[in-house]
Amino acid sequence: MQTRIIYYTITAVYLTKRTSSFDKLVYLGVRYTICTGLGRSIGEMLKILIVDDHELFGDGLATILAQLDVANSINVTLEIIRAATADEAIDIVNDTLKQGHKLDLALLDLTLPDGHGMDVLEVLREKMSKCPVVVISATEERHEIIRALDAGASGFIPKSLPTNVIIPALQLVLSGHQYLPPQLLSQRPLVHALTDRQIQVLRYIHDGLSNKVIAREMGLSESTIKAHIRQIFSTLEAKSRSHAVNIAVQSGIL
Repeated sequence: MQTRIIYYTITAVYLTKRTSSFDKLVYLGVRYTICTGLGRSIGEMLKILIVDDHELFGDGLATILAQLDVANSINVTLEIIRAATADEAIDIVNDTLKQGHKLDLALLDLTLPDGHGMDVLEVLREKMSKCPVVVISATEERHEIIRALDAGASGFIPKSLPTNVIIPALQLVLSGHQYLPPQLLSQRPLVHALTDRQIQVLRYIHDGLSNKVIAREMGLSESTIKAHIRQIFSTLEAKSRSHAVNIAVQSGIL
């Protein structure tokens, strides 16, 4: 397996290939400043996984990520880990966990040479439930968008979106919210922007079921249920389970 890892720092960009160990870093002579509002200390690493088999598009995403700049900016080092297949991505997730680290963001294409990106999404939701996953895909079919959100994605960004939309969309996700593409919002009033699976979770919450019981009833992992609940809170701007249920009832969702 060959995985490119690109380090964007305040002074330089480095490139290496990872096999069983790290090769010598090669200085590329590119300068970026990465500013985030994630409450990180100076010099801390922000790990982002890009899963896409199109090298040029992945390079473009890396450049876009270098432009992220949210409120209360603190300079950090941005580590971009690249995978071209589902197997590579899953290996990276497992290796990262073995090293005692975590991913801070994953950008995932649904169409991969060795399988479907949904398989990677399920692994991320199971093993790194707190890592937001954004699907970035060429498809703009509504049922695919809903499917990804139902599986626990924190957002869906069509590849046709311009850069000046992608950047704030990613910043929104990094701040703990969910990004919904314009074509989905145009077909659903914002208050009804929950997916069918999220509405099902809300119904179980309304009935007083715990996350563990909801997971068993829906045939999902408890971490996936927790991810759904976080997205429900974000979409409805709810502060608690009861608050989310009240909003849903008042808006006619339930």
